[in-house]
Amino acid sequence: MNRKSANRSRKFHLGITAVTIFIFMVSGLGGLMIPHSRAAVSAEYRIYLPLVLRNYTYTTTQYLTVSKSGTGSGMVTSSPAGIDCGATCSYAFAYNTSVTLTAVAAVGSTFSGWNGAGCSGTGACTLTMGSARSVTAAFAQNTYTLGITKDGTGNGTVTSNPAGINCGATCSYAFAYNTSVTLTAVAVTGSTFSGWSDSNCPANGTCSVTMDAARSVTATFSVTTFQLRVGISGAGSGTVTSNPVGIDCGANCITSFPYNTVVTLIAVPTAPAVFGGWSGGPCSGTGECQLPMDADYAVVANFLLTCNGIANCGFEAGSDGEWSELSAQDLPLIFACDDPDQCTIFNGIPPHSGMYLAWLGGVDNETSSLQQQVYINSITPYLVYWEWIESIDVCGVNHDYTEVLVNGLQVQKYGLCTGTNTTIWVPHTINLDAYANQSVTLQIRVKTNLSNYSSLYLDDFSLQEDPLTP
Repeated sequence: MNRKSANRSRKFHLGITAVTIFIFMVSGLGGLMIPHSRAAVSAEYRIYLPLVLRNYTYTTTQYLTVSKSGTGSGMVTSSPAGIDCGATCSYAFAYNTSVTLTAVAAVGSTFSGWNGAGCSGTGACTLTMGSARSVTAAFAQNTYTLGITKDGTGNGTVTSNPAGINCGATCSYAFAYNTSVTLTAVAVTGSTFSGWSDSNCPANGTCSVTMDAARSVTATFSVTTFQLRVGISGAGSGTVTSNPVGIDCGANCITSFPYNTVVTLIAVPTAPAVFGGWSGGPCSGTGECQLPMDADYAVVANFLLTCNGIANCGFEAGSDGEWSELSAQDLPLIFACDDPDQCTIFNGIPPHSGMYLAWLGGVDNETSSLQQQVYINSITPYLVYWEWIESIDVCGVNHDYTEVLVNGLQVQKYGLCTGTNTTIWVPHTINLDAYANQSVTLQIRVKTNLSNYSSLYLDDFSLQEDPLTP
């Protein structure tokens, strides 16, 4: 080798010598020029590169970008670390790195699935970073159903804010997680809202529910009731009943009925009284009274005494001279009781009706009677009066007794003794048809013996068309 050739060889060994390496570098570094040189030896080409390139390492990175979609929220993280989306939704991974993405929904949301870069479903997403990748994670906000039930005898509607419940027709609705729903109950006419089943809701106000789970709430409606009060007036007596049942006056004169109930009141006089008509509320006349219970009502039934020719037949005029009062011991026979519910002057016996009654007997060795001039009409020949017998006399041959006389002649006699005690007011009827169309002297007389006296209480005389039996 001559000097020139040797010098050329030494220059080569200061650089990188393999043509194959040079060609690789050309493809990787964008192409290095091969200088044209006449210094080739034995057809072998040599190149000369700086010493700084001897330690070059070939590397590259690819970006992975994550997007989130949908109404919900959540996190996406990667293994190996890099993506934490949340905050970091894009990261450069080394070429060909295998990356696994994991989606975790936030409370109140659900992970719906992947889209892009070959990922799908709701499991983990694994991809190889041979190029830049984009992946979308979809999150849906959870919805929870609010169900409304209506209970009770009444009716009404329940609505919600925000809209959704209109119950009525729509009594369940799915609301987004954590939505605060306000329920309002409105009763229909004739009903009253009674309250909510949810303990967090005020008894009669609006109800607020937080939809962090499925909820059910019951709204109770009650039918509105109105009070019906019945009074009885007049010198006569009688009863008032209702259909539907509730009023039975006598005893029960006040009750309540549901809204819009049609209540029929029926008045039945106690002989010798007749029903004189209604007053109060929408009722009038002497027929049945119908009330639409859309309000409170007070109604009065007026019962009148129809004596048919007997004056002061219920003694309500007191000792006015219509009745002749006769007593062997000069006792008064017609008495007033100021409070018939608490009257005690007659051993606790109240008048049959009104405020007055007659008391015959009541002491030993007494003869007492009431008499009056009466016309007996052929249409109403039955003498009816109400009596209460209270005796301590022993029934036997000479016990106390009552006589009914017409024109001084005895037409009936019956005993007064312990065996005839009544303990209540009972009607007593005598047929006076034999005296029809005549004016007669009617007399009721009581005789007591020397011991164990009897009392005969009398009230409400009348002449009737038909007999009245107990």
